[in-house]
Amino acid sequence: MDRYLERPWVLRILSLALAVFLWSQVVGQTDPVGVRTLDLVPVRVSGLMPGTRASVDPARVTVTVGGPRGLLQAVDPASVTARARWLAGSALSARIPVKVRVPPGLVLLGVTPSRVRVLVPSSLNGGRA
Repeated sequence: MDRYLERPWVLRILSLALAVFLWSQVVGQTDPVGVRTLDLVPVRVSGLMPGTRASVDPARVTVTVGGPRGLLQAVDPASVTARARWLAGSALSARIPVKVRVPPGLVLLGVTPSRVRVLVPSSLNGGRA
């Protein structure tokens, strides 16, 4: 075995093989973190009586998520949901915080705007003014 290591080409090949192996281990273990912005995510209103429709202004929000780049590239924008929870007995119009759900493995970094105005017609809100 020692006589093979004395040849320069054998050492070069072993060095190259070791370098390729180490490089593949480092690249395979790290999935770089990135950021992705999803525009025009629709806001749904929950907490309303069945059949009640409310208007939301703005009707869509911009959501910024972070996580491994592989997940960010594969995320379906439809899997990100934004909702505003209407509380019973609220005024006809209210500014409500937007709650966002993102797929597992991703982190919510921001929502713009963070609040939306929800307007419920008075005839559907018990007739209160």
